[in-house]
Amino acid sequence: MKKKAKKAKKPSTAVYSISQCRQLGRKCRENGQYEKAEMYYQKWIEQNPVDAEAYNLLGNTYREQWKLEEATKCYKQALAIHPHYAAVFNNLGATVLEQGETKQALEYYQAALRLEPSFLHYQSFLLGLHYPSGLSAKYIFQSHLTLEKYLPPTKKNNSKASIQVDNSEKIIRIGYVSGDFRDHSVNYFFEPILREHNRKQFHITCYSNNSYEDSATKRLKRLAHQWVDCTTLTDKALCSRIKRDQIDILVDLSGLTPFHRLGVFAQKPAPIQITGIGYVHTTGLASIDYRLVDQHTDPVSYANDNMVEQSLYLPHSYCCYDPLTELPEQFPSPALQSNTITFASFGKLSKISTATFDTWCVILQKIPHAQLHLYNHSFQDKSTCDKWLQRFMDKGISEQQIKLDYLESTNKVLTTYQDIDIVLDTFPYNGCTTTCQALAVGVPVVSLWGETHAARVGGSFLTTVGLSELIADSPEQYSELCVHLAQDLVALDQLRSTVRKKMLSSPLMDAATYTHHLEALYTKIHHTFI
Repeated sequence: MKKKAKKAKKPSTAVYSISQCRQLGRKCRENGQYEKAEMYYQKWIEQNPVDAEAYNLLGNTYREQWKLEEATKCYKQALAIHPHYAAVFNNLGATVLEQGETKQALEYYQAALRLEPSFLHYQSFLLGLHYPSGLSAKYIFQSHLTLEKYLPPTKKNNSKASIQVDNSEKIIRIGYVSGDFRDHSVNYFFEPILREHNRKQFHITCYSNNSYEDSATKRLKRLAHQWVDCTTLTDKALCSRIKRDQIDILVDLSGLTPFHRLGVFAQKPAPIQITGIGYVHTTGLASIDYRLVDQHTDPVSYANDNMVEQSLYLPHSYCCYDPLTELPEQFPSPALQSNTITFASFGKLSKISTATFDTWCVILQKIPHAQLHLYNHSFQDKSTCDKWLQRFMDKGISEQQIKLDYLESTNKVLTTYQDIDIVLDTFPYNGCTTTCQALAVGVPVVSLWGETHAARVGGSFLTTVGLSELIADSPEQYSELCVHLAQDLVALDQLRSTVRKKMLSSPLMDAATYTHHLEALYTKIHHTFI
C-alpha cells in the first residue's frame, strides 16, 4: 500500500515585529543558520524599507556566507538611507578588502574614521595598510603610533618597582592571550610551542577571547595548565583576573587582528608583556615591552626605527610551524607529465597588490603556455571571480591561463599543492601559513625581499629552510627567477625533490628547539626584571 504523500509546507506567513526580526536574525547568525537570518532581516525591511540597520545586518549575513556582491549592495543601500553610518563604511571596507580592492577598502575605513574616530575603525585602517604596494615603512609605523589615543583612558602601571613579583615558586607564570585558540592559521605556530613547553619551569595559562570551540581548542585545553574563557570579561575584569593569577609574562598572540585584547595590555596587568606571531607590525603600545622577531624579518636597523617594543630575537625564525595533520604523499613536478608549468597562490586576494599582480602578468606573458591557479574563499562569489578574470584579460592574459577556485578544508589545500609546480609569494604582504604548507608538502616558493616585517616573512622562511636562492631582490628578478625555473623541468623537479626534506629538517619545524630558545628568552627577561 502506497504511503500518502506529505503535503508541502507552506511558506511561513507569521508576522514578526521589527524587534523580533532583529533578535531572531541575530540568533540565527550566531548558530550559522544564515538563510533563516536572511529571512528575518528581509521581513524587517518589508516593514520598514528605509531602516539602514536592517540593510547593514543583512549585508553582514551575506558577507559571512561569502556572498560579497550581495553584501556590498546591502551596505550601499544602507548608506543611501543613512550617509553617515560609520559602521557600514567599516563593513563595506572589510568586504571590498576580501575582494582584493585594497585602495578602496582604505578609503572606506578612512570614511568610517572621519565619522566615528573609534578604536575599531582605526584598527581596520591599520590592518589595511599592510596590503597595498607603495606605502613606506615610516608611514605605516607612524600610523601605528596614533593607535593608543583611540583606547579608552586607563590607569597604566608601567613602573617596574611598583609591581610585586612573587617568585617563591621558582616557576615563571606565562599567560597567552588570543582569540584564535581554534582551527586558525595562528594555531599552526602556537600549538607546537604549547606542546613543547617545560611544565616544570613554566606554568601556562591561556586566556581565550573567542567563544567558538573546535577540536583544536580541545587539544589546546589539554596542553595548558589553566584555561580562562575571557570573552565575557571586560578589560578591567580581565586585568584583575590576570593579576590574581600572578602572571609574570603576558603574551599577546593577536596584535590588531580580530578578537584581540589590546585594551587589557594597555593597562599593564603583568610586569612583562610581549607580542608576537599573530601580527606583522608593532602594536604601537608603550605598555608592551617586547616583540618576537628574527634577524631576517626585523634587521636591527629596521626594528630600531619602526617598533615601539624592544625586539626579542629568536636564533633562526620568529616562529615554528606544525601542519597538525599527516602530510600527503610527495609527487614529482606535475609539469613533467603535462609539459605545462602551473603557478599558484593560496593567499588572501588583498595580498595580491598591484605590484604583485603586474609581476605575475609579466611571468604569464613570458610563458604563454603556463597557468596560474588562485585559491581563495572569496571566489565563492561569482562577481569576484568575474572581476579578477577580467583584470587578467585586460593585461592580455588568456582566460585559459587562469583558474580561480576555493578549497573547503586544510586537507584539500595540502593535496592541491601536489598539482602545483611553483608557488608565487605575494608582496609587500608575504604569505605565512600558505608558504609553510607549500614547503612542507614539497613545492618551491618564490618570494621577494621587502622593507617591512610583512614583506620579509617569505625571505625569512626560505633562508631558515636553506632555500635562499628562491628569494628575489626586485620584482624584475622575481619574474626572471620564475621564468628560469620554468624553463628547465628536470632541474625544477630535482629542486622539488629536496624542498620537503629541507623543510622538515629545518629549525622552522623544530618545535622542541624553538620552544627551548623561547623559554630561554622568557627566563632572561624575567631575571632581568626581578
